[in-house]
Amino acid sequence: MHRPTVASLRTAGWRAIVVTLATLNGACGGTVRETPTDGGIDSDGPLDAGPRTDAAVDAGLDAGDLAACRTSDGIHLCGGACPTLGRDQCPGVGCQPLLDRVSGEPTGIGVCVPDLPIPIEHCGRCEDGEVCASVSGEGTICVPEALCKRLHALGLASSCRYADFTPYDGQPLAIARGTECPAAACGPGCAVTTDCILRGEERCTGRSARHGYGFCVNNWESLPCNPSQPLPRSCSGYACMAWSPPAPNDTVSLEYGFCDDPFRECSAGDGRLVCSVQ
Repeated sequence: MHRPTVASLRTAGWRAIVVTLATLNGACGGTVRETPTDGGIDSDGPLDAGPRTDAAVDAGLDAGDLAACRTSDGIHLCGGACPTLGRDQCPGVGCQPLLDRVSGEPTGIGVCVPDLPIPIEHCGRCEDGEVCASVSGEGTICVPEALCKRLHALGLASSCRYADFTPYDGQPLAIARGTECPAAACGPGCAVTTDCILRGEERCTGRSARHGYGFCVNNWESLPCNPSQPLPRSCSGYACMAWSPPAPNDTVSLEYGFCDDPFRECSAGDGRLVCSVQ
Protein backbone atom coordinates (compact mmCIF):
# COMPACT_ATOMS: atom_id res chain seq x y z
CA MET A 1 0.00 0.00 0.00
CA HIS A 2 1.23 3.49 -0.84
CA ARG A 3 1.90 5.43 2.34
CA PRO A 4 1.42 9.20 2.21
CA THR A 5 4.50 11.25 2.99
CA VAL A 6 4.65 14.05 5.55
CA ALA A 7 4.94 16.56 2.71
CA SER A 8 1.85 15.21 0.95
CA LEU A 9 -0.14 15.29 4.18
CA ARG A 10 0.91 18.89 4.77
CA THR A 11 -0.04 19.81 1.21
CA ALA A 12 -3.41 18.12 1.52
CA GLY A 13 -4.04 19.80 4.86
CA TRP A 14 -3.10 23.20 3.48
CA ARG A 15 -5.41 22.76 0.51
CA ALA A 16 -8.25 21.78 2.85
CA ILE A 17 -7.69 24.90 4.91
CA VAL A 18 -7.64 27.09 1.80
CA VAL A 19 -10.88 25.53 0.52
CA THR A 20 -12.52 26.02 3.91
CA LEU A 21 -11.38 29.64 4.12
CA ALA A 22 -12.49 30.27 0.55
CA THR A 23 -15.95 28.90 1.37
CA LEU A 24 -16.23 31.03 4.48
CA ASN A 25 -14.92 34.11 2.73
CA GLY A 26 -17.17 33.54 -0.23
CA ALA A 27 -20.13 33.56 2.07
CA CYS A 28 -19.00 36.93 3.35
CA GLY A 29 -18.43 38.33 -0.13
CA GLY A 30 -14.61 38.42 0.22
CA THR A 31 -11.74 36.82 -1.65
CA VAL A 32 -8.85 34.61 -0.60
CA ARG A 33 -5.37 34.66 -2.07
CA GLU A 34 -3.08 31.77 -1.24
CA THR A 35 0.20 33.11 0.13
CA PRO A 36 3.23 31.16 -1.18
CA THR A 37 5.46 29.64 1.46
CA ASP A 38 8.45 31.62 0.17
CA GLY A 39 6.62 34.92 0.66
CA GLY A 40 6.84 35.74 -3.05
CA ILE A 41 10.65 36.07 -3.01
CA ASP A 42 13.14 35.20 -5.69
CA SER A 43 16.07 32.80 -5.55
CA ASP A 44 18.30 35.36 -3.89
CA GLY A 45 16.58 34.88 -0.54
CA PRO A 46 14.01 36.77 1.52
CA LEU A 47 13.67 40.52 1.46
CA ASP A 48 12.30 42.70 4.23
CA ALA A 49 9.04 44.05 2.83
CA GLY A 50 8.71 46.85 5.37
CA PRO A 51 5.56 48.93 5.83
CA ARG A 52 3.42 49.90 2.87
CA THR A 53 3.21 53.57 2.03
CA ASP A 54 0.73 55.75 0.18
CA ALA A 55 2.85 55.21 -2.93
CA ALA A 56 2.27 51.47 -2.61
CA VAL A 57 -1.47 51.98 -2.32
CA ASP A 58 -1.53 54.36 -5.28
CA ALA A 59 0.48 51.92 -7.39
CA GLY A 60 -1.76 49.00 -6.40
CA LEU A 61 1.20 46.92 -5.23
CA ASP A 62 1.56 44.22 -2.66
CA ALA A 63 4.79 45.01 -0.81
CA GLY A 64 6.01 41.46 -1.47
CA ASP A 65 5.36 41.55 -5.20
CA LEU A 66 8.93 41.45 -6.50
CA ALA A 67 7.84 40.91 -10.10
CA ALA A 68 6.66 44.53 -10.20
CA CYS A 69 9.75 45.77 -8.37
CA ARG A 70 12.45 44.31 -10.62
CA THR A 71 13.24 45.00 -14.26
CA SER A 72 13.89 42.30 -16.83
CA ASP A 73 17.61 43.00 -16.62
CA GLY A 74 17.74 42.56 -12.83
CA ILE A 75 17.53 46.10 -11.42
CA HIS A 76 15.62 46.10 -8.13
CA LEU A 77 13.37 48.92 -6.98
CA CYS A 78 13.24 49.23 -3.22
CA GLY A 79 11.44 50.97 -0.41
CA GLY A 80 8.13 52.77 -0.52
CA ALA A 81 5.94 50.78 -2.88
CA CYS A 82 8.50 47.95 -3.02
CA PRO A 83 10.27 45.76 -0.44
CA THR A 84 13.18 47.31 1.40
CA LEU A 85 16.54 45.69 0.66
CA GLY A 86 19.17 44.81 3.24
CA ARG A 87 22.91 45.01 2.60
CA ASP A 88 23.01 41.29 1.85
CA GLN A 89 20.61 41.75 -1.09
CA CYS A 90 21.88 45.22 -2.10
CA PRO A 91 25.52 45.65 -0.97
CA GLY A 92 27.84 48.64 -1.14
CA VAL A 93 25.96 51.95 -1.22
CA GLY A 94 22.75 49.92 -1.13
CA CYS A 95 19.28 51.23 -1.91
CA GLN A 96 19.26 54.95 -2.67
CA PRO A 97 16.14 57.15 -2.98
CA LEU A 98 15.10 58.32 -6.43
CA LEU A 99 14.63 62.10 -6.47
CA ASP A 100 12.16 64.26 -8.35
CA ARG A 101 13.89 65.55 -11.48
CA VAL A 102 13.04 69.23 -10.76
CA SER A 103 12.47 69.64 -7.01
CA GLY A 104 15.11 67.14 -5.87
CA GLU A 105 12.70 65.73 -3.28
CA PRO A 106 12.40 61.96 -2.69
CA THR A 107 9.80 60.32 -4.94
CA GLY A 108 8.85 57.61 -2.43
CA ILE A 109 10.82 54.80 -4.06
CA GLY A 110 14.49 53.89 -4.48
CA VAL A 111 16.82 51.82 -6.63
CA CYS A 112 19.51 49.29 -5.74
CA VAL A 113 22.53 51.20 -7.07
CA PRO A 114 24.82 48.12 -7.35
CA ASP A 115 22.36 46.71 -9.90
CA LEU A 116 23.04 49.60 -12.31
CA PRO A 117 25.57 49.21 -15.13
CA ILE A 118 29.18 49.95 -14.17
CA PRO A 119 30.79 52.41 -14.55
CA ILE A 120 28.06 54.87 -13.61
CA GLU A 121 27.93 57.73 -16.11
CA HIS A 122 26.34 61.15 -15.67
CA CYS A 123 23.52 62.17 -17.97
CA GLY A 124 25.00 63.95 -20.96
CA ARG A 125 27.37 61.01 -21.50
CA CYS A 126 24.80 58.23 -21.93
CA GLU A 127 25.19 55.50 -24.50
CA ASP A 128 22.62 55.61 -27.27
CA GLY A 129 19.37 54.05 -26.03
CA GLU A 130 19.89 54.87 -22.36
CA VAL A 131 17.83 57.34 -20.33
CA CYS A 132 18.54 59.12 -17.04
CA ALA A 133 17.35 59.07 -13.44
CA SER A 134 18.09 61.31 -10.47
CA VAL A 135 19.53 59.14 -7.70
CA SER A 136 20.41 60.40 -4.22
CA GLY A 137 24.16 60.52 -3.75
CA GLU A 138 24.86 59.84 -7.43
CA GLY A 139 23.29 62.76 -9.32
CA THR A 140 21.43 62.52 -12.62
CA ILE A 141 22.90 59.37 -14.11
CA CYS A 142 22.47 57.10 -17.12
CA VAL A 143 20.24 54.07 -16.59
CA PRO A 144 18.72 51.38 -18.83
CA GLU A 145 15.39 52.49 -20.28
CA ALA A 146 13.78 49.39 -18.72
CA LEU A 147 14.14 51.01 -15.28
CA CYS A 148 12.20 54.15 -16.21
CA LYS A 149 9.64 52.10 -18.13
CA ARG A 150 8.95 50.13 -14.96
CA LEU A 151 8.77 53.30 -12.85
CA HIS A 152 6.40 54.87 -15.39
CA ALA A 153 4.16 51.80 -15.25
CA LEU A 154 3.99 52.25 -11.47
CA GLY A 155 3.24 55.96 -11.78
CA LEU A 156 6.55 56.79 -10.06
CA ALA A 157 8.76 58.06 -12.89
CA SER A 158 9.15 61.69 -11.80
CA SER A 159 12.89 61.02 -11.32
CA CYS A 160 13.40 60.04 -14.97
CA ARG A 161 14.54 61.98 -18.02
CA TYR A 162 15.45 61.14 -21.57
CA ALA A 163 19.12 61.53 -22.53
CA ASP A 164 18.43 65.09 -23.73
CA PHE A 165 17.02 65.91 -20.24
CA THR A 166 13.38 66.19 -21.30
CA PRO A 167 10.93 64.60 -18.81
CA TYR A 168 10.47 60.88 -19.33
CA ASP A 169 6.84 60.08 -20.18
CA GLY A 170 7.03 56.46 -21.31
CA GLN A 171 7.08 57.26 -25.04
CA PRO A 172 9.55 55.12 -27.05
CA LEU A 173 12.82 56.58 -28.30
CA ALA A 174 12.40 58.09 -31.75
CA ILE A 175 14.54 57.09 -34.75
CA ALA A 176 15.42 59.85 -37.22
CA ARG A 177 16.09 58.87 -40.81
CA GLY A 178 17.58 60.55 -43.84
CA THR A 179 16.87 64.27 -43.97
CA GLU A 180 15.52 64.20 -40.38
CA CYS A 181 19.13 63.92 -39.22
CA PRO A 182 20.82 67.33 -38.88
CA ALA A 183 24.42 67.79 -39.94
CA ALA A 184 26.80 65.79 -37.73
CA ALA A 185 23.94 64.02 -35.95
CA CYS A 186 24.24 60.36 -35.00
CA GLY A 187 21.78 57.63 -34.16
CA PRO A 188 20.39 54.34 -35.50
CA GLY A 189 19.05 56.01 -38.66
CA CYS A 190 21.76 58.66 -39.18
CA ALA A 191 24.90 58.22 -41.24
CA VAL A 192 27.28 59.32 -38.48
CA THR A 193 26.29 56.40 -36.24
CA THR A 194 29.38 54.32 -36.93
CA ASP A 195 31.75 57.30 -37.07
CA CYS A 196 31.78 58.52 -33.44
CA ILE A 197 34.70 56.32 -32.39
CA LEU A 198 36.49 56.85 -35.72
CA ARG A 199 36.31 60.60 -35.05
CA GLY A 200 37.95 60.09 -31.67
CA GLU A 201 34.72 60.56 -29.72
CA GLU A 202 33.32 57.95 -27.40
CA ARG A 203 29.59 57.71 -27.87
CA CYS A 204 26.41 58.92 -29.52
CA THR A 205 24.21 60.52 -26.87
CA GLY A 206 21.00 62.52 -26.56
CA ARG A 207 18.42 60.56 -28.57
CA SER A 208 14.99 60.87 -26.99
CA ALA A 209 11.27 60.60 -27.68
CA ARG A 210 11.18 64.12 -29.17
CA HIS A 211 14.06 63.65 -31.63
CA GLY A 212 15.54 60.47 -33.03
CA TYR A 213 19.18 61.51 -33.12
CA GLY A 214 22.04 62.46 -30.84
CA PHE A 215 25.54 63.88 -31.20
CA CYS A 216 28.93 62.27 -30.81
CA VAL A 217 30.54 63.32 -27.52
CA ASN A 218 33.78 62.55 -25.78
CA ASN A 219 34.72 62.37 -22.12
CA TRP A 220 38.16 63.90 -22.11
CA GLU A 221 37.23 66.95 -20.07
CA SER A 222 37.41 66.49 -16.30
CA LEU A 223 33.97 67.99 -15.67
CA PRO A 224 30.91 68.75 -17.78
CA CYS A 225 30.80 72.33 -19.00
CA ASN A 226 27.96 74.83 -18.67
CA PRO A 227 27.32 77.05 -21.72
CA SER A 228 25.58 79.66 -19.57
CA GLN A 229 28.65 79.93 -17.34
CA PRO A 230 31.71 80.08 -19.62
CA LEU A 231 34.18 80.24 -16.73
CA PRO A 232 36.14 78.21 -15.81
CA ARG A 233 37.04 77.58 -19.41
CA SER A 234 36.96 73.79 -19.37
CA CYS A 235 36.49 73.88 -23.15
CA SER A 236 39.16 76.45 -23.96
CA GLY A 237 39.36 76.78 -27.74
CA TYR A 238 36.24 74.64 -28.17
CA ALA A 239 32.51 75.08 -27.74
CA CYS A 240 30.52 74.09 -24.68
CA MET A 241 27.31 72.52 -25.92
CA ALA A 242 24.26 71.32 -24.03
CA TRP A 243 20.71 70.29 -24.80
CA SER A 244 18.31 73.19 -24.45
CA PRO A 245 16.29 73.23 -21.19
CA PRO A 246 12.84 71.64 -21.53
CA ALA A 247 11.23 74.37 -19.36
CA PRO A 248 12.28 77.71 -17.80
CA ASN A 249 12.45 76.17 -14.32
CA ASP A 250 14.17 72.99 -15.49
CA THR A 251 17.71 73.98 -16.49
CA VAL A 252 19.65 70.94 -15.27
CA SER A 253 20.66 70.13 -18.86
CA LEU A 254 22.93 73.21 -18.89
CA GLU A 255 24.98 71.65 -16.08
CA TYR A 256 25.89 68.66 -18.25
CA GLY A 257 27.27 70.28 -21.38
CA PHE A 258 30.06 68.72 -23.42
CA CYS A 259 33.05 70.21 -25.22
CA ASP A 260 33.19 69.92 -28.99
CA ASP A 261 34.29 71.48 -32.24
CA PRO A 262 32.53 74.87 -32.51
CA PHE A 263 32.62 74.73 -36.29
CA ARG A 264 30.50 71.60 -36.37
CA GLU A 265 27.42 71.59 -34.11
CA CYS A 266 27.48 75.31 -33.28
CA SER A 267 27.30 76.20 -36.95
CA ALA A 268 24.52 73.65 -37.50
CA GLY A 269 22.10 76.01 -35.75
CA ASP A 270 20.08 73.22 -34.16
CA GLY A 271 17.53 74.87 -31.87
CA ARG A 272 17.67 71.92 -29.49
CA LEU A 273 21.25 72.80 -28.55
CA VAL A 274 22.68 75.66 -26.49
CA CYS A 275 26.18 76.51 -27.61
CA SER A 276 28.88 78.82 -26.24
CA VAL A 277 32.35 79.12 -27.76
CA GLN A 278 34.96 79.40 -25.00
